Amino acid sequence: MGGKFDVIFLLFQSFGQFKNSVDDQRVLQNVFLALKSAGKFLIDLRNPDLVFSKIKSGNNAVFKPDYSLENGGSVQIKESIDDSNRWRWDAVWKLNDKTIKNYQSYRLYNLEEIGKMLKDTGFRIEKIWGDYTGEEYSPQNSKRIIILAYKPY
Repeated sequence: MGGKFDVIFLLFQSFGQFKNSVDDQRVLQNVFLALKSAGKFLIDLRNPDLVFSKIKSGNNAVFKPDYSLENGGSVQIKESIDDSNRWRWDAVWKLNDKTIKNYQSYRLYNLEEIGKMLKDTGFRIEKIWGDYTGEEYSPQNSKRIIILAYKPY
């Protein structure tokens, strides 16, 4: 049974936001159901191998230098990884005696993990790139994992 869409995009690490991989798998299943036969699916993820190599300290966290803002404020950013490969970005914004804290968090999937999830859902992988210019994927050097998959007939 076919879905309604010829193409679906999940860009800029919009995948992996849920707290567990079961819900992430459910996202892929819904994408699969929404595609017509032979429909294309493009998913864009950060390459965890490169991210992990940058966050090497004993507590799995790295603090970036404070950024000074033109209006006199500042931003402090901390990146960290937990034991379940969940990346977290914490920011503290300071301006005019106000402090605002916010964060982003998502699960980073490596190529083997996301490839298995796609195949388990029924997708076939057509092409893999390592960045937005179309460079070949390299676990050690690529910033992204960009996968073009399709729903078979």
